[in-house]
Amino acid sequence: MATIVVTNIDTVPVNINDLYTTIPVGGSVTTERSTSQISSMAGLQQAAAASQVTVAVTLSADELASGLASVGAIEAADVAPVAATAVAAVEVEFRKAFTTVSATDIPVFAANALPYKMRIVDAYLLISGVVPGSSLQMWPQAAGAGTAVTASALTSVAGKIAMPLTGNASQVLTPGALIGLFLLPSAHTGVVGELVVTARRES
Repeated sequence: MATIVVTNIDTVPVNINDLYTTIPVGGSVTTERSTSQISSMAGLQQAAAASQVTVAVTLSADELASGLASVGAIEAADVAPVAATAVAAVEVEFRKAFTTVSATDIPVFAANALPYKMRIVDAYLLISGVVPGSSLQMWPQAAGAGTAVTASALTSVAGKIAMPLTGNASQVLTPGALIGLFLLPSAHTGVVGELVVTARRES
């Protein structure tokens, strides 16, 4: 059973029919209900929506362990696509850890494995292992084919390094047989770090 603490934050006593009680100003009441009962407590929901009370729910150890009372994880693939002209959109972020091998592609998404059409809006590197004179660049196809997504970013120093988008414009990637997202190093081996990309899903 979940523990529910309801606190009156109004300036007058609040009656909660679901709990068969009236909570005085500044007072609170603690009770236990199953999670299925909580969703049917219309009076409590109305009082909370009207900012008359606050509600704190603590699941029991059994409820937490079962996973039945928990909301499933929201994945990037669950984000609804928007039109390219849409102003508002939910952004997704993905991360790829890597160690470079001379001029060898590091696939973030392999060819023909891009999950959906996306617009790349930002990217940066977190470099922990440096190689003097080295650099990294993002491409939509293997071996540096297609139009570069980002300019080359020098990775000769450790830390957070921006990866400027090419042409001062965001790049749209559309799934296709050759399309993925690749990080291509210059002819240097041993750069260690992470790539972090922010994108928005488009229709």
